[in-house]
Formats: sequence, C-alpha cells, structure tokens
Amino acid sequence: MAAKKDVTPAPQHNNFVDSRYQHNHSYPLRGESVRSLPRDYRAVTHGHSRYYYSHGAWYRSYRGRYFVVTPPFGLFVPFLPLYYTTIWIQGIPYYYANDTYYTQTDGGYVVAQPPQGDVSQTPPATDDSTESKIFIPVEARLKSSKPTIVMNATNGRQARRIMIRRIFPGYLLIR
Repeated sequence: MAAKKDVTPAPQHNNFVDSRYQHNHSYPLRGESVRSLPRDYRAVTHGHSRYYYSHGAWYRSYRGRYFVVTPPFGLFVPFLPLYYTTIWIQGIPYYYANDTYYTQTDGGYVVAQPPQGDVSQTPPATDDSTESKIFIPVEARLKSSKPTIVMNATNGRQARRIMIRRIFPGYLLIR
C-alpha cells in the first residue's frame, strides 16, 4: 500500500461574487494582498498615487505588497473592466463592475460615486437616446444650473451650438 502524500491546497484569495445588477462575477476581496501583480496589469496615476488594475480588481502598493483597494472617485481610466454591466439612471449610462461605477468622459472613463435614483438595465427610449449626448463630471468651476450655450467648432467645419446643462450634482449633459 502506497503512503499517502501530504497534499496541501495552494493558497487562494478570498473572493466574493458581485451579484448586484445581475453582474455575477467573482473578484478578490478588498484588503487581500499579493506579493506581485498579475502579468497583465495596467497602471494608472491619480494625483500622486499609482493604482494597478487587473481582471476587475484595483491594487495599490504598500510595504512590498499589493493590496486590493477601492479606486478613488475621479480616477480617469482609458478602459472599462473586461466584465461590466451597463445600468441607466435618469437616462445616463453607468458602467458597473466590482462595486465600482464608471461614467464615460472624453478619451475614457471616470470612477464615479454611486448614482442616486431608479436604476434601469435597459437604455432609455429612442426619443431620449444618449447617442448624441456626452456626460462629464463637473468640477466646482461651473456653478449655474441654467443652460449655457457655447459654440463648438469642429475641424474647420461650420460651428454649431451646443447646450450644457447641469443635470444633477456632479454631472453635466452636453447636447
């Protein structure tokens, strides 16, 4: 009879399944740490801090290890997570993954605060389509809630008028 080998399972991360909005994807728990980042990580800088992204999780370096963290609001990324769920609130698309919300902005996406309001997982009706609208986070410099008309010249073509209107605290609608 052969002797039994001592088989110790490889260390595994504690994961959770994010089922909000029927997302149903597994991620490492925040606070977990690893000695090295996965090979396919992407680095993003926010302020003076560097964040690393891989497979839906965000990491920060601390004392020689990489900890799973919540990305800060306002972090700009030129990509969305591989697995995300699109939700609509007040006609605005949000992209959700791993308890993080993203909104589209010029050239990429921004980590946003959790939106308030009724959530829909279907786009709004075509008469209120967001295809020709751009939603951007607002900084404190625009304080008026009145519509603002600006001229937008594009590649030497005839200038067209666009309207900028604050739709709720923190975001603008541009038409």
